[in-house]
Amino acid sequence: MSTQLNSAEVLRFEIAVNAAAYRSLVAGLRKQEPPSLSHRSHRRALKAAVELDLASRSYSVRALGRHKLPQTLSVKPGSRTHNNISSILATSLREQQADDLALLIENIIDATPTIPSEHLQMFRNDIVFQPVNVAEEVERVTQTVAILATLAPTLLLDLDETPTLVVRERPEDLIKEALNTLRADAHIASRPQAKVQENIVEIATSITLPALNDTAVDLYMHWGGYDETAPAWQDELVASSEGSAAGTFSVSHTLYVPNQGHYGATFFLRPQGSTESVWLGRIGADDAHFYVSRDDLEVISERDAMLNEMREIASNMLAISIQHPHTLEEQAQSISSYAPHLGLGALLKEVVESAPSDDGMRALEALTQNTSPTDGVRSLLRTYGIGEVVFTTPEGSHAAAGGLAQVISGLPPELCKAGVPVTIVTPLYAYENGNKHPSAQHLLNQGVQIGTERVKPRYVGSITVNVGPTYYQGTTFHRRPPSALPIKVFLAQSGRLRIFLRANASIFDRLYQPVYADEQLRRAVAFSRATLETVATSHFGIRPSAIVSNDWMTACVPAFAALDPHYQNVPWLKRAKTIHMIHNGGADYHGRLPINVNNEDLWPLLNLAPEHFFGFRDPHNYNLINFTMAASQHVSGGILTVSQPYAHQISNLGGGDGIDYVLQHKRSSVFGISNGINRQEIDRYLASISGLNNDELNDIEKLLEAKASTRARLQERFGLRRDGTARLISFVGRMAEQKGLMLLSGRVDGTLHSALEDLLLKHDDIQILVAGPTTDGDRTSSDLRNTLGYLAARYPGRVAAHFDYIPHSKALEIIFGSTLFLMPSRFEPGGITQLEALATGTLVIGRNVGGISATIDNFNADTGTGNGFLCNDYTPTAFANTAHWAIQTTRNSTTYTNLVRNARSADHTWAGRVPAYLAMLQRMMLGHESFEATPWNAEHRARIPSIAVAA
Repeated sequence: MSTQLNSAEVLRFEIAVNAAAYRSLVAGLRKQEPPSLSHRSHRRALKAAVELDLASRSYSVRALGRHKLPQTLSVKPGSRTHNNISSILATSLREQQADDLALLIENIIDATPTIPSEHLQMFRNDIVFQPVNVAEEVERVTQTVAILATLAPTLLLDLDETPTLVVRERPEDLIKEALNTLRADAHIASRPQAKVQENIVEIATSITLPALNDTAVDLYMHWGGYDETAPAWQDELVASSEGSAAGTFSVSHTLYVPNQGHYGATFFLRPQGSTESVWLGRIGADDAHFYVSRDDLEVISERDAMLNEMREIASNMLAISIQHPHTLEEQAQSISSYAPHLGLGALLKEVVESAPSDDGMRALEALTQNTSPTDGVRSLLRTYGIGEVVFTTPEGSHAAAGGLAQVISGLPPELCKAGVPVTIVTPLYAYENGNKHPSAQHLLNQGVQIGTERVKPRYVGSITVNVGPTYYQGTTFHRRPPSALPIKVFLAQSGRLRIFLRANASIFDRLYQPVYADEQLRRAVAFSRATLETVATSHFGIRPSAIVSNDWMTACVPAFAALDPHYQNVPWLKRAKTIHMIHNGGADYHGRLPINVNNEDLWPLLNLAPEHFFGFRDPHNYNLINFTMAASQHVSGGILTVSQPYAHQISNLGGGDGIDYVLQHKRSSVFGISNGINRQEIDRYLASISGLNNDELNDIEKLLEAKASTRARLQERFGLRRDGTARLISFVGRMAEQKGLMLLSGRVDGTLHSALEDLLLKHDDIQILVAGPTTDGDRTSSDLRNTLGYLAARYPGRVAAHFDYIPHSKALEIIFGSTLFLMPSRFEPGGITQLEALATGTLVIGRNVGGISATIDNFNADTGTGNGFLCNDYTPTAFANTAHWAIQTTRNSTTYTNLVRNARSADHTWAGRVPAYLAMLQRMMLGHESFEATPWNAEHRARIPSIAVAA
């Protein structure tokens, strides 16, 4: 109980209130039947704000829990509730030691007396509404209660002229209540029964669940074996429940158990958003026993034999076709129809090299010189030497937080169209994470997006990932023992493109989950090893020519592939080229993690020999591991960045925040290829929000009309002044220092105002809209937020901001409705938003750096060419001057129309990037000398200078 003095005659107290009594009271106010009370209701307490009138000794209640009441409730003097309150206060007051009443009251105000164990019981008949003076107010409150009662679990109305809803309990409170409820009321209703048929085990049981308030619960099976050859015990998601109704439910789940042995299984529940488990049987033990009588090695052997046979048949078909060129295209199509994952380019190279003398090469030369090759043959020759390409990534079409997801969604399908099979290895995240991704259960039920198809993943087996121990600092004593992480593998495939999804709720719970440094290190290690284990598992059928890792979360893949003897003993892994793709090379994105945390040595988590430590050490801080440094050191293929200017930047001393020291010595293996976009998808989206078809989108006049109507919707949505003549300037993206926020909020030379305010002052017809999530701890992010708050108040109706993650479709709508788009980046490795801006006919104001300079053509007033406005200096004044130039230039309607036409006609599609990727891959697969000597790849050789740093 805590108190405070309200006036000379009134004291205010906070008293613990029984939750069930509170809900019963609310039901009475709503004229509903009181809810049935359960023993769990008595364990959870709310707080009541109670006022004591010292003169009349009467009580009144203004708030229950965190919920204000529509009117103050008076407690009838002498009632049970009145006596209960008095008893609780008396108990608390007796605990105070004071010589006089004044000192006692002062102690009550300053102290927090102990709350008695007995919570306050409230009774409906003891409570009355205090009378109100205005009849209309009573009617308004009554109507509001009636409407809102169906929407809210509890009643929460503000005490003002127009009561408003502010409902919902805190998620952590709901989870805590759900855990308590599950522990009390959930149990296995019938002993689990296991039905074994060879290596397929079906376990059936029934489970009793209580009703839960707004809390989704996942049901897991915990299973494993007792024999040394059996898999490690693991947790498998069985089902999810919204917890809306209590009852007993039948559960059936099928397991694939590859090894002979004795096994056990049990079940547990876990509220979504919690890491705590509620065991339904014996904790961590087994409630179902079963025995698998044979290993499934026969099935695995059959699968391997089938893969080898398919490969051998395909090789023989290609060998015959080289001697009979007219059959090559038909044979290639036949192979792709029954084995789409086979890389025909790599297979063709093997066939040519295995032919006696130079017969194979001469046959191919004759094929190109003496005949006119068909499109199919020409396509096959373009992929000569290139087999299956594996992308390992935390993001993709199923989980998106930034540009990486767009790369993975856009590039692989285009590579597949060019004849290169692609495999994506990525996590299946257990829990929903806002706009970033749905839950694993949702994706397994609804499928993942592969190109234009939605494919349901199917379970194909399990892998075990070994993570090393940690030690007490400076000793060889384990602080945490080594662990084996069981991971389920699911496959979704469409044509040449397939996605392997790995599921383990402990490491793949949510995308970029904020965890401590030691846990980040453990997850990064497990992620990379899980990728290599997936590729190394022979019956999954992955035989890559190249493995492309993306950013620091996957940067250990090249290092582990090069340094771990386990992976070096896998033939197809040893032959594969590793490529690390740097989407952002700033030091904050290197994956720099401490070697030691809280006297715990973390390096052993990597499970590598000690001598390899120096290849991981951060060049600026020897107490840190740098994963991007490790990838740069150990790649066998090369380093790829998302634009050639940025590849040059990070390869020059001082430009790579440390990794430049390594890349200086690998310049011949550093490449830069600009990002792309899926133009068809963008046009489809623009058509959906504008009502135009594709032909009309290319009609600039109609496009401008559609942009104007979209701008009007944005003005209404974000509270901007409705003005058909206003021109909208937008910034959409992550608000971080790298994005050049200082150029927007920084002061213009010779003035006392920011660059954004300088634009508002000098151009009455512009409006500014900024949207995107802020970055905690980033000063430039908070400075921009404060600047926008000031500008919104100073220039009402002309400035709007939305500080939260923007779904891609909504971001694209903002860009489409804008006249000008801001990209003031301090550095920009590649960038995709500027490409989307061009595709929507929006002109870009940016800096002449990295991917921006590679993709934006600066406006030339003499020739009328260009699709943007670029500045060089990193100062608010320079950026403001460039923005003034852009605004003045686009006031001329003819010039503006031509610039929009230039923007729309810019070709930055992923299909247009594929030849550059093929050139890079072919050079890596063939080796520099063979690549230069191959007669039919003149197109590839011509592209190398535009993507390679060494050139």
